Amino acid sequence: EVVSLDLEGIHFNVWDFAGQSVYHFTHQLFLSGRAVAVLVFSAEDPLESTKEDVSFWLQSLSSR
Repeated sequence: EVVSLDLEGIHFNVWDFAGQSVYHFTHQLFLSGRAVAVLVFSAEDPLESTKEDVSFWLQSLSSR
């Protein structure tokens, strides 16, 4: 899902990325040095898989 906003001359694009691993390669297309990322995860998911997912995203974001 993509949402575009234009507030007082500042333009925002908001993307909701699919979390499935099959889509991971496309996420790099939307990350830039000017991007602000919000990482959301479920505290109800198993701890080990959550740690792996968070680690993947932090590495992806830091590599950009």
